[in-house]
Amino acid sequence: MSQPDMVEINQGEHVPRYWAEPVNPVELTLHRPAELTGRKLAQGQLNGRPGPDQGYALSLYEHLAGTIQTIPGEQLADIQAGVVACAMAHAAELGRAPILADLKRVLDHFGFFGGATSEQIRTRQDRFQGISHNYQALRRMVAFTQMEINLQE
Repeated sequence: MSQPDMVEINQGEHVPRYWAEPVNPVELTLHRPAELTGRKLAQGQLNGRPGPDQGYALSLYEHLAGTIQTIPGEQLADIQAGVVACAMAHAAELGRAPILADLKRVLDHFGFFGGATSEQIRTRQDRFQGISHNYQALRRMVAFTQMEINLQE
């Protein structure tokens, strides 16, 4: 640390110097619990990629779960999977983590807050049916929904 000119330095005092031991590059590997290791992720159409924080989007969904209005035959697990996936895709498109507005936008797009038109209900029945158990159908639904939302903006 530098000192002002008016402070005298006693030449007899030992001033420590910076030193570092040699670094072994083998020891610098990361050991994080969520690190993607082993086989490579599947690449190609409809495979997606890891998002910023899916757990946070799920916790945001729980804040809105009480306001969702469903029709007979709709499964809450399907709605959750579809809405969270679409919200994550929208947030990733903007280069950020998901926020409550992303989920609200998707829920409003499908009329889950009430007052759904017959077209919205038909679309919901087609897209959300069994979506929580079919990853490829989920990816297709996200792609279609993103196109529709982007065209509305």
